[in-house]
Amino acid sequence: MIENDYGIPLLDIENASKKSLMENFNKEYYKGIRLQGNVIELKPTQFLLSESYITVVIDTKAQLQMNISGLSF
Repeated sequence: MIENDYGIPLLDIENASKKSLMENFNKEYYKGIRLQGNVIELKPTQFLLSESYITVVIDTKAQLQMNISGLSF
C-alpha cells in the first residue's frame, strides 16, 4: 500500500508492523482480560523529513474487542 502509493519501499516494514499489532491485539494481558482484534488498514498521513531519517505517521484502522471473564463483585 505505502510502497505502491508513495514509491517508498516499505512493504517489509509494513508487514512487520501488521504482525506486531496482531500479536499485541490477540493475547491475554492479565488473567481474565483478553484482547482480540484485526488490523484492517494502515494509511500514511504524514511524512516528517530530517537530515538523517524519515518518520512516517501512520493511521491504523482496526477492529478490537476486549473480553473480560472471571470477575465477581
